[in-house]
Amino acid sequence: MARTDTVTTTHRKRRYTITRISPRGVADAQQVAYTIPHDKTGERVPVFGHLLPAVFEVNGWRHRVTIQLDADARRDTGITHGVYISRLAIEVGDGMYDNEARLTSTADVRGMPVGVWLDAAAQLCAFRGTAKRYRVEVRGRTIYGGAWTVTTPRAAANGRDALVIEAVGLDAAAPPRLAKTHTGRKTKRADLPVWNSREALDEVARRWREQDADPRVRGGMSLAAWLETVTGRPANTCTQQLTEARRRGMLPRVDRRNAVKKTNDKKRGR
Repeated sequence: MARTDTVTTTHRKRRYTITRISPRGVADAQQVAYTIPHDKTGERVPVFGHLLPAVFEVNGWRHRVTIQLDADARRDTGITHGVYISRLAIEVGDGMYDNEARLTSTADVRGMPVGVWLDAAAQLCAFRGTAKRYRVEVRGRTIYGGAWTVTTPRAAANGRDALVIEAVGLDAAAPPRLAKTHTGRKTKRADLPVWNSREALDEVARRWREQDADPRVRGGMSLAAWLETVTGRPANTCTQQLTEARRRGMLPRVDRRNAVKKTNDKKRGR
């Protein structure tokens, strides 16, 4: 029988194995986070959620990594739950062996595919079930509850939602698109707006301003590489987007003459 608490994924020709350490199942889960869809009708509706906090071991990187997932409201909507990495630990060993890899600079962690691990972990702690939609009367209008919630499994099962969990982990068969929606990450490039659309350029301009205010958010990565990780587009496309955003006045233009002069001055040792 295939394990439902382990996922093996490949990123840039490197294989990673992500294993859920805890919770083992619903019985030892501390919390459940789930969202009842607003647009569903009927007495009971299908729901996808997550068992949290959840701890995972990642193998395949230069060191063994442990990550923990927790939940909060999605910051862009506020009406659905999101899962995120609340803790990341890197086990570097005791340094007793000459050939043991060590962390000595930002270059040692650059390109760490945290998003890939997050996507896999979100699937491994996901659950599928059903919940009873509750009704609230507000000024004579019937409103169905659909907001996200975090509670204990027992309270959810006995509460107004009467949550019933039917499958956990890979058995839950949570759609990859849904898993990415809850992590706030992009799904596929085909689902992204056209690269030079206003929506796409607004996003890359916002990201540029974010790193311009605090370059530390890039974690030592180049601007193009960082934009690739946060937008889901190739680095060269991100560079083209920056150029287009500047052309449209959405970002400040680069004074290339001064940039060249400063570069030449540095080379002369001035």
